[in-house]
Amino acid sequence: MKDNRLCYCGSGKLYEKCCLFLDEIKKEYSDIKPHEGDEFHSYFLDVERYELTEAEDFFKRLIQSQPEHRDGFWGLARVYKKKGERDKMIYFYDQAIKKAKEFLKENAIDLEVIKMIESEKDDAIKS
Repeated sequence: MKDNRLCYCGSGKLYEKCCLFLDEIKKEYSDIKPHEGDEFHSYFLDVERYELTEAEDFFKRLIQSQPEHRDGFWGLARVYKKKGERDKMIYFYDQAIKKAKEFLKENAIDLEVIKMIESEKDDAIKS
């Protein structure tokens, strides 16, 4: 049975096509707390060089460890693109763009990075 509830985040999207994906990660990796320890570093893993399962696990953990940073979201978008999971891919690209724009407000990121993520998302949607 389909869940037709709107997402609690205010996006106007259905919950099952929005924050459900992030809520699943929070539940699956509940042992990881934001900013706890220095186990994870914010570097961008090349999805092409790793097993998708390994990359997916890494990026989920990165999201839990550094929820305000774009890299985990961007990485998962790439993983879900390769897996053919369109709804998740779009959600995580959107989140990566949103997180990057927050960094832009603080002049902590170059506008070109946001344009690159947006372009990559547009290309992924077309393919």
